[in-house]
Amino acid sequence: MARKVFLSILGNGFYEECNYYWQDKSQFSKQRFIQKACVDLFCKNWTEKDKVILYLTDAAYKNNWDKSIHKRIKNGDEYEYIGLANQLPQAIIKRIPDGKTTNEIWEIFEIIFHSLEENDEVYLDITHSFRYLPMLLLVLLNYSKYLKNIILKQITYGNYEARDSDNFAPIMDLTAFSELQDWSIAASDFVNFGQVNKIANLTSKKVVSVIRYEENKKESAFLLNKIKKELEIIAMDIQTCRGQNIISNASVDKVVQYIENLQDVIIKPLNPILQEIKKRLQAFKTNNILNGLAAVEWCLNNGLIQQGITILQETAINFTASILKIDYHNREIREIISSGFHLLSVKKSFEQWNEKCKENKDIIDQIGKNPIISKLIPWYESLKQVRNDINHSGMLTNPQPKTGNSFQKELKSKLNEFKNIITIT
Repeated sequence: MARKVFLSILGNGFYEECNYYWQDKSQFSKQRFIQKACVDLFCKNWTEKDKVILYLTDAAYKNNWDKSIHKRIKNGDEYEYIGLANQLPQAIIKRIPDGKTTNEIWEIFEIIFHSLEENDEVYLDITHSFRYLPMLLLVLLNYSKYLKNIILKQITYGNYEARDSDNFAPIMDLTAFSELQDWSIAASDFVNFGQVNKIANLTSKKVVSVIRYEENKKESAFLLNKIKKELEIIAMDIQTCRGQNIISNASVDKVVQYIENLQDVIIKPLNPILQEIKKRLQAFKTNNILNGLAAVEWCLNNGLIQQGITILQETAINFTASILKIDYHNREIREIISSGFHLLSVKKSFEQWNEKCKENKDIIDQIGKNPIISKLIPWYESLKQVRNDINHSGMLTNPQPKTGNSFQKELKSKLNEFKNIITIT
């Protein structure tokens, strides 16, 4: 089991007592310090390995923590005021600077970061996190999600200013701020790299919760789950060069249909992402061999250069077979087309052809005579060399020196050349 950790910064102010409540007034704790109220409400069944960690400046220690505190003065009047150390003796305290300089800000960052362990489940209260500290804490914990695999279970804020006539003040749930950061990163992964893993994971978590507890939103949850599954298939088909699936377009059609049928988007940050997904899938058509070109565009936009080169070469073979009205699914025919491009490019005499090519001379002749396909001959041979270079890690017998960046430029150039040759714009 992961360790549970409650984190909070203890302030320096004079805090009044109120009834802090969570969700409804049946769950409340009458306290002066929000940290004690949160521990009462959220940490009831914690074990010895679970920790309450509080961060204190020197002033906060002196005015609000020290066991010797029994009274404080406010506006000239003296009040009974018990230091928090007497109420949370189990808490671990970490001294932090005031944070008045950039160096002190980074010192606070490091102190809190090093308080966390791998896989911690973190409960954060930001009520007394003064000035920039709430932003620092959010950034720090998001950083820790990736470096320490923490899970941010809850962010709370004790809204003392919103107390009612019975002195009840709500504890607000701000966990959505962290979730929004997660969705921002997931959106960036999709927009910049075509990666759907984070979107899928975040969607799954929400869908499971909705299916369990929200009867009126179950239909939308099921649709979102279907979108998630089909998106994973689309991304994996392109990453693994599944040409037949790219041509058939089945998963793309399903995603577009599911998005159009989705009436209630139960995950607010997901709506703009769904519209961007729909926009990016518009180039794919049903049962179209030129879907390979849309897949290559996807690869270029998302850094999948080796996949893009492979898909482009195979799309050229599909296109050639389609124009010549022969079966592009047939492996032997595909090999004849590829060999034909090579033979015609280097102008080998018929006597130098292998037996398979000689037996299929009519196909190779058609490649050379067709007004569109014949223009692909030098293009295909050039692309083949690029594919061989990248697939063999540049370890060819006589490799031409290439930089990694050159492959992306060549793929983009070859894609545009192919489109011009077959008059696709």
